[in-house]
Amino acid sequence: MNAIDLLKRDHEVVADLFEQVRNVPESKHSAIFTKIKAELDVHAHIEETVLYPRLKKDGTKKLADITSEGIEEHHQVKMFLKELDGVRRRRDIFQAKLKVLMEDVEHHVDEEEDEMFPLVEDQFSETALEKLGTALENKKQKFIAANPDIAKGLVKRRISKDPGALGAIYEKAISAVQGVFGGNGVKTTRRTGKKNTNRKTSPSPISAVNGSGRTTGKGRTRVSAPAAKKRSSGGQKRAAAK
Repeated sequence: MNAIDLLKRDHEVVADLFEQVRNVPESKHSAIFTKIKAELDVHAHIEETVLYPRLKKDGTKKLADITSEGIEEHHQVKMFLKELDGVRRRRDIFQAKLKVLMEDVEHHVDEEEDEMFPLVEDQFSETALEKLGTALENKKQKFIAANPDIAKGLVKRRISKDPGALGAIYEKAISAVQGVFGGNGVKTTRRTGKKNTNRKTSPSPISAVNGSGRTTGKGRTRVSAPAAKKRSSGGQKRAAAK
């Protein structure tokens, strides 16, 4: 995938999370922040270790200067992420810091997409951007594999029908981590093939019992044993009377 497309996709995921924060009660903000932090941790890591060094090395002075500014903005974002993680239970402080974090990230994204990315596209060939995208994706996979606590908070991406090897690996990596820890971050045990004799099941419509017997799957009523005996006895008495 083209490096710019990959990074913009990450931006969109975070923007969606910010929109969730703005549209749900404050009681749900901490859970959403867990996802925001995970996404930003991964995104910042791949930019700082793959993208930014390449831009400073092979880009023009203008591109290098914008990149240096981006690195400083990352530093500020990381500071807020750490502080927010420590004040989750102090609602007023948490909400104030979360609002500032969102504003800072949105400003950073605007500068990247409006100023940095156009320069990158002008100064790097399509082939170079494809290779850079592959390098970013590979670095992302390694970071996810090495940090399961971060991985379980990531938003699951929708992969196209023909995602390619990297997209498929990404999908499997996230699904594996989230499968182990569950959607709520709690590690779950693996199910065995043994039957659970204590399990309670609700009667299905095809086996509900009514006053005259048990309903069958075809909608007919199967007469229970006591009811059948009673009807048989009544028939014998009528026959004797005749």
